[in-house]
Amino acid sequence: MIIDAHAHACGEFADPRKLTEILDKLGVDKVALCPGLKGHTSAPTPPNIPISAIKQHPLYGRYFINPGIRFNYNFLLKEKQDGNEFVYSLAKEHPDRIIQIYWLEPRKPDFITKLEKDFEKWHFKGIKLHQVCTPFKSDGIEINTIAKFCGEKRLPLFIHLWSDGDALKLLNLAKNYPGTDFILLHLVGLEAVAEQAKYMNNIYRYYPLDIREQMCYSMIVR
Repeated sequence: MIIDAHAHACGEFADPRKLTEILDKLGVDKVALCPGLKGHTSAPTPPNIPISAIKQHPLYGRYFINPGIRFNYNFLLKEKQDGNEFVYSLAKEHPDRIIQIYWLEPRKPDFITKLEKDFEKWHFKGIKLHQVCTPFKSDGIEINTIAKFCGEKRLPLFIHLWSDGDALKLLNLAKNYPGTDFILLHLVGLEAVAEQAKYMNNIYRYYPLDIREQMCYSMIVR
């Protein structure tokens, strides 16, 4: 079975008919789907950054793209809808193809209460944290609480990290919660965790088709 391990309900992936057509065309059985930013379903055109520029300036994303995403999310983008409820509606329509991943904002004071209530309603299959959009400490109280919840409910924890340093802190967290599977998205911290993560059974990461082309996606591997 082939599973696309990380996608957002945006553009064609917000249309269940088009989404299933794409999965069929690519020979993918299922997709792990989380909401778009603040429930938006439009798919903005990504910046046209040559791969050569990424290779030449490996910190480009950290010091330009990531801060831009954070500023847009926190100061410009308006809440459109409950993105988690929208993804639930898609998963309910195609339960055999769509795996609901719940986007969680740990900065909200009542996040754990809402998380528990929403899990009872929707029984989603994983939790997504986005450290670029909603900053949190990789060794803070909030993520410890979430990691514990995931272990108890047997849910994988998907994380888009901010930096290599946050990835290293997350490794220590993962050691404290061996029953929770951590999935590191977009290769953030790849070099920092590669050596240590291969000795851990609960750390997964996106592995690129070509290590030099770090804009590529493929499958989750241990």
